[in-house]
Amino acid sequence: MFLITTLYRFYRLFITRFGKSWLSPTSWTDLLGFTVQHSVRVSVRTTTSPFLKPLNAIVLQVESVMPTVPVAHDFEHGVRLSTDDSALDTTRLSSQVIEIISQSGHTPEELLQLPLSQPPELDDEHPLPAYYISSSHNTYLLSRQIFAKSSAASYTHVLTHGGRCVEIDAWDSADGPIVTHGYAFTQSISFRSVCEAIGAAVGPNDLPVMVSLECHASPSTQETMVKIMLETWGDKLVQAEIEGIEGMVSLKHVRGRILLMVEWYPPASRAPPQHNSSSSSSSSSSSSSSDDDEDGGDQRQRDIALAGEQAQKQLDSRISHSLAQLGIYAKSVKPQGDFTAQKITEPLHCLLNISENALSKLMPTRLEALVETGHIHQTRVYPRGTRVQSTNLNPLKAWRAGAQIAALNWQSYDLGMQLNHAMFHNTGGWVLKSEYQRGLSNLGNNQQVQKLTVRIYGASNLPHPEDTQSDDSVSVYIRAELMHHHKDQKYRTKTVKAGPSQESTHNSLDIMWDETFTWEIAPDDLAFIRFVVVEDNFAFDEPFMVYCARVSYMKEGEGSLSVKTVTYEWNRSATGQFKRPNRKEDGINDTC
Repeated sequence: MFLITTLYRFYRLFITRFGKSWLSPTSWTDLLGFTVQHSVRVSVRTTTSPFLKPLNAIVLQVESVMPTVPVAHDFEHGVRLSTDDSALDTTRLSSQVIEIISQSGHTPEELLQLPLSQPPELDDEHPLPAYYISSSHNTYLLSRQIFAKSSAASYTHVLTHGGRCVEIDAWDSADGPIVTHGYAFTQSISFRSVCEAIGAAVGPNDLPVMVSLECHASPSTQETMVKIMLETWGDKLVQAEIEGIEGMVSLKHVRGRILLMVEWYPPASRAPPQHNSSSSSSSSSSSSSSDDDEDGGDQRQRDIALAGEQAQKQLDSRISHSLAQLGIYAKSVKPQGDFTAQKITEPLHCLLNISENALSKLMPTRLEALVETGHIHQTRVYPRGTRVQSTNLNPLKAWRAGAQIAALNWQSYDLGMQLNHAMFHNTGGWVLKSEYQRGLSNLGNNQQVQKLTVRIYGASNLPHPEDTQSDDSVSVYIRAELMHHHKDQKYRTKTVKAGPSQESTHNSLDIMWDETFTWEIAPDDLAFIRFVVVEDNFAFDEPFMVYCARVSYMKEGEGSLSVKTVTYEWNRSATGQFKRPNRKEDGINDTC
């Protein structure tokens, strides 16, 4: 009987992992309206001090590894609110966890009123390059890059969930400008519907929204696009430099505004700037592969570098004058080779658009120069063209290299999106860089090493993994990961076998570990901690829940309550099966 059960579970795991056609991916449209909420909590006590003096204790909750879907969101308390009246067990803690909380002098009711992490209040007095920006890549897509549906609602979702930079790929059609993924089998939507969704999501005092416009339309269609943007966005769209401000504009001056990112080309009367040294010609050539193309085939910027004067005049006509005039504070340039080798003097308000491959080639030898470039210019990093399954680049690498904008596929909740959520949660989508990243201080070599002590108590109301039955016993462990500029560190708890909770009517799991570990860490403004809940399976370990946080957002000090918690929702499709990205997309193996 054991052998039959084992073979059956292996069969279920195999079908879950490999049996779903990549031509029929899960999309947000399959998930809308079918939500079941679980209050899943992993209790963790953390203390940080050079002297090991306890300063803080928190209860961390874990979130399911799954695509982000459009649901209501309470940013104040970090709670995703289900719109389904069938949401159950939203605040249940196991008696074991409650007992531990009571020993610390607190009640569960107190904990539920506290935010999970608390970023500092935003200082909006600095120029735009001084901020990281939560960004979306190919925002219109609902799933993968080649065969996928598109929807204007995804712009609403991104912008109402803290995204502040979205992307539009504009093309010609018989019915006017459309938005679609070029050279792919994706559904198209009207350019107007996208603009209407963006405009409706920008409030008068909201932090500004940047729109990355990848324009493949003819000049005549571009005139129609300009008309649509002016009609739908009105005064929200920045159409001229802010009056009375010379040089860089500050974030506070563009609240409630839309900043259009438009491709910039030099005038035809002179040779285009290469933004690379003569010694980097081979690098420039190698970085020009189709793998670096955001749409897998946009040759215009590279054509400029090779064009004569006559060809240059033709290329100039690719962006109409009226459209180019709207690229006020974000003139997009795709540089070649080592663009850090010389000072970029034009265009004014230059935004560098580079692929993750180009960034990876420069980082080993030009990291400091990349950071210095980020003091003055905004840099947007987009995924390589081969990420057809909508996996994500690692935004932490881009942020460490001074890039402000790491364009991510929000439909894949892998490591990239987990880090993005941790970075921008409860911030409004703009986060001030550290003084080092802004060029105001050096990265000290004699930084005092601290100790981070973590005590993992347990989990309450944990949903069963996808490959298990509701009455199965499940072996589970937690893997803790610290992502740090000096070195990454990991810790794994013991495996605990748990059956259905006796305190819940929904066959969820209550598990206790009660383990403590300590990491030695140097100060790092871009350090992140992640807790992954993993099913310890005979075939392969199955991560099914995750929580990620920016370490600097974890509140410390005697003046704060010592325990924090949050409730997230677990989503299911119309078929009733819980949906998650596959193992290659979950980020557990750092596939970014």
